[in-house]
Amino acid sequence: MQSQHKLDGNIFKRPSTFLIERYKVTNLQRLANADMVGDLLAKKRKFSYKYDSIQASELNKILDIIWESNSLFYTLTYIESNVEKTAIVYTGAIPSELYRTGSNWVWKGVSFDLIEK
Repeated sequence: MQSQHKLDGNIFKRPSTFLIERYKVTNLQRLANADMVGDLLAKKRKFSYKYDSIQASELNKILDIIWESNSLFYTLTYIESNVEKTAIVYTGAIPSELYRTGSNWVWKGVSFDLIEK
């Protein structure tokens, strides 16, 4: 199965590095006797994308969805262990560095996180 990444149904360039962090959201606290108690509120994922370099046209496809739109949440579709999965996500900062190679301009070090709602 091809490793495609989609935001709101739009295919975008596969990243150089794709990292999934899985974590549990809890309301853990310590009691007076130092025992820990709490509840599991949710299980969430954070998807980290990194591009060593990316053409402006490819970056613009991503930015048109997560930066130029006024939407706060997006549907991410990706392949994990040959299974298509989805998550409703929002984004954080999108740092990037413009770099010139001869007459071409490319973006280097582009990275962003998509955090599950």
